[in-house]
Amino acid sequence: MEKIDLQPYLRLAEQLPAKKQQHYTKDEILTDQFLLANHQRMQIFFAPHNLYVETKSQLVVVGICPGWTQTEQAFHTYRNNLELDMEERLKVCKKESRFAGGMRKNLVEMLDQLHLNRYFDLDSSAELFDEAANLLHTTSLIKFPVFKAGKNYPGYGPKIMKNQMLTEFLQTYFVTEMAEFKHPILLLPLGKAVEEVLLTLQAQGQLCQATVVCGFPHPSGVNGHRKAQFAQNFVSLRKQLQNFFYQNQA
Repeated sequence: MEKIDLQPYLRLAEQLPAKKQQHYTKDEILTDQFLLANHQRMQIFFAPHNLYVETKSQLVVVGICPGWTQTEQAFHTYRNNLELDMEERLKVCKKESRFAGGMRKNLVEMLDQLHLNRYFDLDSSAELFDEAANLLHTTSLIKFPVFKAGKNYPGYGPKIMKNQMLTEFLQTYFVTEMAEFKHPILLLPLGKAVEEVLLTLQAQGQLCQATVVCGFPHPSGVNGHRKAQFAQNFVSLRKQLQNFFYQNQA
């Protein structure tokens, strides 16, 4: 699969009605004009969310794909910052929309408990989403939002690597994006579904410079087992972070 020319989609995003306080609706964003691919009940849409890559970062947090909250926030930010040049506009989109909502709060709490902030000499991991944003790269296995029967794709039913359309997007965008990192990186997968894909790619020799963290729960509020999983894996998670940063001092 060749990469899709995204310029027409960016121009369409610029033509959306400006909204300072209001949110966009799914009827405005999840339309045929922003549709990138579809297969049976699954659809992949464009969003200006994962288009900026912070290639100097050591820490890369990986989700499944942008959900609706992140998608809407990305469009909102993009449309309201047309005065910026394209690189800055996409950078602001990434900063404002990554893990937007309650998921970011839960993620920061877990990272602080693991003392991740100390490896970057920060008071809190929350700074990684603000003034220290250059120290963190966030991305997704599927770079663009995926919806299954109109709902956020959860990473299974089917699994990414069991579906040709999703596998092609994984290889074309995520794997090539990771190849842009020329130094050791720590990949933090959000949940078991992401972890399984990363470990498979690593076993295939496609993530040679990466260390994959194992056992980190998905920070979504709907993950009712999040706290129990985190507590169960806490010691192992702390050790994995320690080993990586002690071996790869920036």
